[in-house]
Amino acid sequence: WLNNAEVDMHVDTNYQWLFTEFEDMAWTSVPEAVVNSFTQEGYTFNPREDDVDRIEYPNGTDTGIYYRIELDREPMDLILFYNPDGSKRS
Repeated sequence: WLNNAEVDMHVDTNYQWLFTEFEDMAWTSVPEAVVNSFTQEGYTFNPREDDVDRIEYPNGTDTGIYYRIELDREPMDLILFYNPDGSKRS
């Protein structure tokens, strides 16, 4: 655990660091640019049902970091990906 988020470090079979996943982050920890893009697209975040994770790659640059927002919706969940600057990640 780190800053109230569960942290999983992913490694390959040679124990080389692939990426770190900060799971179930507090919505208040998400960068303002991501929150703004998310809400401008018409989405709402329900902390009781939805999850936000920060994925960080070893290079430490902004291209190595993104946010995965999982929305628990019926009939199908929705997963969105954002860069720290609020742009959508493809």
